[in-house]
This record gives sequence, structure tokens and C-alpha cells, in this order.
Amino acid sequence: MMDTLHRLGCEIKRLRLEKKLSHKELGDMVGYDKSRILRIETGRINSSINSLEKVLDALGVQLEIVEKDVPLSNCRSKQG
Repeated sequence: MMDTLHRLGCEIKRLRLEKKLSHKELGDMVGYDKSRILRIETGRINSSINSLEKVLDALGVQLEIVEKDVPLSNCRSKQG
């Protein structure tokens, strides 16, 4: 499960950076603080599907279209 959360978090981070949003800006959009967004992106929080859908919706994507096989090497980009 942690691998799945990490991969999903990596995709959320990619989408956030693509939209040029900070952790705080994305957090403000969904009612979370920036540290929760960071924990979601790094897979350090066991978020509910509803929470993840809320974040993905703010990024303009649906859960079922998130790439399943995001390589973990793609997660090692700069902090936003």
C-alpha cells in the first residue's frame, strides 16, 4: 500500500508542479495545510480516497486517469 501511496503522491506532485502551484496554494484550494500536501506527495500519510480525489480534482484530473506505473526515480525532483 505504501508503494501505491508513494506513486500516487509522486503523480500529485508532478501535476502540482506542472500547474506551478506551491504546497500552500494547493492546500488552500482543498482546505489542507501545506505540510499535509507534502505528506501526501511523499506517501507519508495514509489518505482516504476522498482526500486524494479532492486534491486530484483541484489539479483538474480524476483518480482513474492517474498513471499507474510512475517510476519512483521520477519522485526525486526538487521540492516545490
